Amino acid sequence: MKGLRTVLVYTVILFATIGFFYQLFFQTTSLFNNILILAGIGAFVYLLVYLFKPQQRMTDELKKYRRAAKMTNRRFAQTQKKKKNSTQRKVTPIAKKRASNPPHLRVIEGKKANKKDRASL
Repeated sequence: MKGLRTVLVYTVILFATIGFFYQLFFQTTSLFNNILILAGIGAFVYLLVYLFKPQQRMTDELKKYRRAAKMTNRRFAQTQKKKKNSTQRKVTPIAKKRASNPPHLRVIEGKKANKKDRASL
């Protein structure tokens, strides 16, 4: 049953491409008219769906969450302004560069001369 469906789908696609290219080469104005009509109908259907689609109402919980998030952002912005004004020091370019790129690797010193010969094991 799947093989029959696949053959039918490919046959329809083949006929559609043949018809498209036939119209493109021999009936160009008709092709463009059909494309414009199809685009107009698609835009009209989209407009109808957009206008009559039930809009999602904000739940009470979502309203409370948004209000709390807004208050948190305001409070955080105020504390950032206070910190910025109270602690303004000049940072040298070298210290600034070191602070922005902290080292992620650390050298561990150890006894490297006492390694075992692993090939002999």
